Amino acid sequence: MPLKFYLDTHIAKVVVVQLRNRGIDAVRCEEVGMAAAKDFEHLEYATQEGRVMVTQDDDFARFHAQWLQEAKSHGGIMILPKELKAQAQISYAVRELLAYYEIVDTGGGTIKDDIAGQLIFL
Repeated sequence: MPLKFYLDTHIAKVVVVQLRNRGIDAVRCEEVGMAAAKDFEHLEYATQEGRVMVTQDDDFARFHAQWLQEAKSHGGIMILPKELKAQAQISYAVRELLAYYEIVDTGGGTIKDDIAGQLIFL
């Protein structure tokens, strides 16, 4: 199963475009009617769709801890550094997400063992 990403409003739209241009399944929140959703709703949606949540919002670290306490699982949360904006964010996000995709795609890691249920600070 290939790695799939769900990006919230903090991540530039062009990141999705660049990932898709490389054949990676990625969606941004407004594409699925979730632009005005609360952060926990983003995580719930990503989980239901089998996608890794990609954000710059620190709230997701708290949600991760809460889900662990409740014995709930999610598809993985990847948090980009908050200070990255504009072109710096785009190039960094594409490079990091592509690297994770390729690790899973080539068998160097698995979604189940290395990403699902994990909080990953990129």
